[in-house]
Amino acid sequence: MADEGHVKQMALNLLSNAVKFTRDRGQVVVGASLDVEGRMVLTVRDNGIGMSEDEIPLALEPFRQVDNRLSRRYQGSGLGLPLARRLAELHGATLTIASAPAHGTAVSIAFPAHRVVNRH
Repeated sequence: MADEGHVKQMALNLLSNAVKFTRDRGQVVVGASLDVEGRMVLTVRDNGIGMSEDEIPLALEPFRQVDNRLSRRYQGSGLGLPLARRLAELHGATLTIASAPAHGTAVSIAFPAHRVVNRH
């Protein structure tokens, strides 16, 4: 049980980041599954440019971008991940990021089990 528009916005934000930061002929994989705790987990994984552990908190700050040079290569407002995280929190969900430079990023949103309707 979740707001359909918010879930679409979260998914769109994660997908657009994955596509933006993945090079030509790269790979973006989207998945949804139930974990062992009965939570519904939406994951977007790419093999793009990735981030270091130190860069992840920056990417989660509104209007901040990991590459903040004037000549940065990737455009955007820096709101995609912070907005997705806030919308997740409003649903009682958690957003987690696993990333490594040059190896890609996996972002997951885990919705609590009490929001999952048909858990079979």
